[in-house]
Amino acid sequence: MVLRSIVYYKNKKEAGDFDLVAMNIKEVITVEVETTLTVERVKKFISSLKKFKGHFREYKDRRIHGGVAYLSESKGEEAKSAEEYAKENGLFVVISPGGESNVTTISNSQDFHSRPSSESLKPPFGGRDRRRLMVREQAAKAYL
Repeated sequence: MVLRSIVYYKNKKEAGDFDLVAMNIKEVITVEVETTLTVERVKKFISSLKKFKGHFREYKDRRIHGGVAYLSESKGEEAKSAEEYAKENGLFVVISPGGESNVTTISNSQDFHSRPSSESLKPPFGGRDRRRLMVREQAAKAYL
């Protein structure tokens, strides 16, 4: 497994980042980390997650999962909490409340199944893309 933090992308139309990315040969999980989680921020992350494979073509054949991690939730007047909204949209939810317990938890129920942004489980790709990925993974391992 390779773990990278803050992966940037930029093209002619947009730029952005993914805060945490972990991957193996078949799957990628990317997590958005927020101090305060809001429904609007979850919507923006879901939109970015749908474009992940377009920004990172080397992962086109992998299943992409998403998650959000936060310290506190917005106390706005929204009908649904940001946590509920994230779960309903198939995201993993990680809460790090701090305080006396200092326990970070995944708040999804035990029967939760994420909704990958792509259902493809094609065999690993090859050729030039595969070599490029291997170089990136080696660099990430050296960095960590």
